[in-house]
Amino acid sequence: FKTHDMIITMGQYRNWTRDRYFFGIEEYGIYADYCEDKINTLDYVGDYLFEYGYSLSQTGSLELSDSVLNATLSVKCNPDVLMLMGDNSLAREDYARAEQLYTKAFIMLPDRLKPLCRLAKTYWKRGDIESLNNIKKCIDNFHPRIESDITESLRNEVRNML
Repeated sequence: FKTHDMIITMGQYRNWTRDRYFFGIEEYGIYADYCEDKINTLDYVGDYLFEYGYSLSQTGSLELSDSVLNATLSVKCNPDVLMLMGDNSLAREDYARAEQLYTKAFIMLPDRLKPLCRLAKTYWKRGDIESLNNIKKCIDNFHPRIESDITESLRNEVRNML
């Protein structure tokens, strides 16, 4: 980095931390617009990339969201990135890609129930009843690290798919 470049980067980072307010209040369109001009200087900040990718996903820019999320994976190892990419694929009805991403997310952190539930949703949307029934059995027998109302809610959601 040259000193000038570092000053610009620090200014962009400071602006981004201020702009995160809009992410917090779920104004994703505004937030994505603010993030757009910072992509070249903050491409090493994992939280920035994830939030930008999430905001793009929420505003329907699924392809651009996946592009930003792919960049996120190079600086942030987090299954939530793969889950969001899986959600984008599911929204595009790319069931094979969604299945692949949710499976990777589960392998990355195998004590989480959410990737398995998203797999079930993928099988349900694609009409793959056999795979849905198999994953339902896995979900019913799954023991997460922390059992909570959320895990029970996820199980109930899957039970109600057929």
